[in-house]
Amino acid sequence: MNGMTIDKGLGYLIIIICVCWAYTQGGIFGSLGVGAVGFVVYDFITQKKVWLPIGELALLLGGLQWVISPFFSYMTDNNVYSMSQPCNEYMMYTVPMYIAFMIGYYVFRPSLQLSRIDLIKCCSTAERLSTILICIGLLFIFLPVSVSALLFIKTLASYLFFIGFIIRMYVKPEKSTMYLLLGLGIQLLNSIRAGMFHELLIWGIFMIMTWFNVNEVPLKKRILIFIMSFVGIFLLQTVKASYRQAIWYNDYSGSKVEFFFSLLVNNAININEVRSEKEETTIARYNQGWIISRIYNNIPQNHDFLGGRTYVDAFNSAILPRFLFPNKKGAGAQSREDFIEMTGYHLSRGTSMGLSILGESYGNFGLLGGTVFMFIWGVFIAKFISFIDRLSIKDFLWIMFLPIICFNLIKAEISMMSVLNWTVKSVLFVGVVIYLLRHLVMQLQPIVEKEDDDIYFGE
Repeated sequence: MNGMTIDKGLGYLIIIICVCWAYTQGGIFGSLGVGAVGFVVYDFITQKKVWLPIGELALLLGGLQWVISPFFSYMTDNNVYSMSQPCNEYMMYTVPMYIAFMIGYYVFRPSLQLSRIDLIKCCSTAERLSTILICIGLLFIFLPVSVSALLFIKTLASYLFFIGFIIRMYVKPEKSTMYLLLGLGIQLLNSIRAGMFHELLIWGIFMIMTWFNVNEVPLKKRILIFIMSFVGIFLLQTVKASYRQAIWYNDYSGSKVEFFFSLLVNNAININEVRSEKEETTIARYNQGWIISRIYNNIPQNHDFLGGRTYVDAFNSAILPRFLFPNKKGAGAQSREDFIEMTGYHLSRGTSMGLSILGESYGNFGLLGGTVFMFIWGVFIAKFISFIDRLSIKDFLWIMFLPIICFNLIKAEISMMSVLNWTVKSVLFVGVVIYLLRHLVMQLQPIVEKEDDDIYFGE
């Protein structure tokens, strides 16, 4: 108990120190922002006996990309993705909306207890189920698809690979470390093959958090692993540009794996030189604030507030079937048009960037309306996760597929249209997958006795 108290006290002390430092750099709103994100980071890392903290992860990524990265960006001389406003002014707009987002989520925060997930251990066919999901996912990971309409299905189906490994980690906790390394190792090879590492990072978070829960990893070890992960992400960021240049444009014909790790090891050995050279680039890469600040600079000075138009388009795009509404707006081209309209920044052909939910909320409703909307968005995420949790009362598989359903919901850099499109379609996809599994894999439901105050998972 004393150890837990010391850990908690140390965590709050670190947050207080960061807040005081932030005040000297960014004023009252800067210190509030850093303090709020610090609280989210601590809450996220210390989660125990809770199935994947999806909402907390959305808050964490939002805080890092909307508040922390912009904060550090003001201390660099990066001229490519520079901030368009002074630090105090940017934080004065951003921090109230972010805190409203936090309050909306935390007031209605769902409780995804691990006791429900533990019921999968009672399934006689759980191991068989995980094997099927891993094999299907692996097939779709390496399946070549040239038809654009099928790419979305391919992506969703390939993610079954990770769900299979997550189930395995719960069913065979003594082998969870092996499954963690095996799953992420295969995805790393796939990322090296394609030169795209985003999925590795997101699924890495999901699988590491699962590993934490399965093994009841203590707080100090969690913090150490997160620090090591940030170092790894930084090193990865330092080699991505050179690696992609070689395999995408220079027709590199050698071993991609060997080439990638040679770059990685070289940068790790020369970390001090690399840090001074790549630090600004890495901060800029994760800084969503440069886009948000352009929205602040452009609206309403050069363009009227959009009054919720992009949200109506997003809802229609996600809900209306294309075969009945062939002219409905899509996430790709429409997101690009909305970006140009809100920021006044013209993207080169073939380039796409996201506005972020926070930036889009300001562009539609202004500071006050945007703050209210961010509160509502936090409530929506909490209620949506609770909705999936309620579905799992009848079929516990729903809760296992939550990472796929919420894969875009947690992202801080994309538009509402991309979020809703993914979320709606992934719910339909997961529903179909669960239906098929129920008919192809028998006795998936754990058999438990039904009691008055217990959730019943039996047939």
